[in-house]
Amino acid sequence: QQQQQQQQKEIRRGLTAKQQLFKTWMDMVVHLPQYFQLFVDAGYEDLTYVENMQLTEQDLIQIGIEKRGHRQKILQEIKKMKPKSNNDQIITPVIITNNDNNDN
Repeated sequence: QQQQQQQQKEIRRGLTAKQQLFKTWMDMVVHLPQYFQLFVDAGYEDLTYVENMQLTEQDLIQIGIEKRGHRQKILQEIKKMKPKSNNDQIITPVIITNNDNNDN
């Protein structure tokens, strides 16, 4: 196990922060880390980019993901991200009024 952890550290050293975040998402959320390199080879290295690209099943086939169930799982997890990120962008205005009418 210690050797495996060391190998993972060596692999991670060559990745950018965005790639590492994407790799972690593929591993810990999607549970399909074997496809990370296919995404990178196809130019998808940033999780935010993947989230906003509106990928289709056909896109995943072109990337090289052959198993239908795996494509559906990836698309499902991408869709789960969208509501959260959209809510982050909603700005609720706050109106502060001065009700100090003691001008007498």
